[in-house]
Amino acid sequence: RVQEEQSRLSDHQYLGLTDIQGLVGEGELFDTLYVFENYPIGVEGDDVPGGLTIIGGEGRDDVHYPVSLVVLPGETLRLDLGHDTDLFDEAAAQRMVERLCHVVEAMVSDADQRIGDIDILQPEERTRLLAEYNDTGLPVPQATVPELFQAQAALTPHAIAVTDGNTSVSYGN
Repeated sequence: RVQEEQSRLSDHQYLGLTDIQGLVGEGELFDTLYVFENYPIGVEGDDVPGGLTIIGGEGRDDVHYPVSLVVLPGETLRLDLGHDTDLFDEAAAQRMVERLCHVVEAMVSDADQRIGDIDILQPEERTRLLAEYNDTGLPVPQATVPELFQAQAALTPHAIAVTDGNTSVSYGN
């Protein structure tokens, strides 16, 4: 009886990631992949459990996520960050690496602190966010949103306001 029930269910025991993403609909189901690889491999030639001897080994991975992080433990911790070059340029990937290194260094320097308390922003980024992008000292015009929209349209009458297919209309039209 158990075998018959299991056989009936076997058609439903596996659903591939592509199928799952198709069922979810548009957009990415996952945008980041994190892997902690902890294979029982030490220094080349070490014996591993089960009587096997590993002489050499190499792995190659290709992921299809915007960001992937592989952590390889050993005498030193190795972190491999991969990224989709269509979505992130080298400068953006480098910023991710710098933030990750900063978090790891902060964790090592104070193992008792909560990870949520670690500030991932560099000092110049914090200044830009708080002082430049959020400059509350700027004068705010005393006008309604429609009045502000009308004033901006008057300043840029040739800017595109609406596009539909191949047809575009500027603010001046």
